[in-house]
Amino acid sequence: MGLGAWSLVGLLAGTDAKALAALADARLPVRFCAAVLAVPLLFVPIWLSMLFAGIAAKKAAPAATVFPLDLCFLIPAAAWAAAALWRRKPIGYLAGGILLVKAVISGVVLAGGTLYQLLAGERANPGELALYLVLALPGAAALGLFLKRLGPAGKGAAPGAAAPGATPPAAPGTATHGASAPGAR
Repeated sequence: MGLGAWSLVGLLAGTDAKALAALADARLPVRFCAAVLAVPLLFVPIWLSMLFAGIAAKKAAPAATVFPLDLCFLIPAAAWAAAALWRRKPIGYLAGGILLVKAVISGVVLAGGTLYQLLAGERANPGELALYLVLALPGAAALGLFLKRLGPAGKGAAPGAAAPGATPPAAPGTATHGASAPGAR
């Protein structure tokens, strides 16, 4: 867990968040994306009730290993990224994009696992399934919109246009870098 945390710190410190934010289209729905990033806050009462019940029973819950990761790292990071993205701060675009991917993957995996439990006749909480689906489905929509509105095409350039600073393609029939043009001898 420590390696992952320090890797994330290195990624955030070594990435130009302002350049990434500059690629964002003004139509990027930052409030919707931020709201999706805030959904993990709904897990806090669930996790805390499970944690306290386990302490009272002197028996760890099956998912007890999730509590330190979610309550100490993931949920605070998601809340911080949501607030930064809501305010359109450059770091919000960087952290928000990363955590939207995490939200979708987590929502799909957790919903799938809960569905499997229900279909197998095991005891599962349908309320948790609903919460996982709220994380997965709007999360996928937010991630899709985030990625669609990020990049040169979202800034008014024609679709398929070269990125700023990119070398334009050579004209047909001209030699490039010492190579002959197609059909030329």
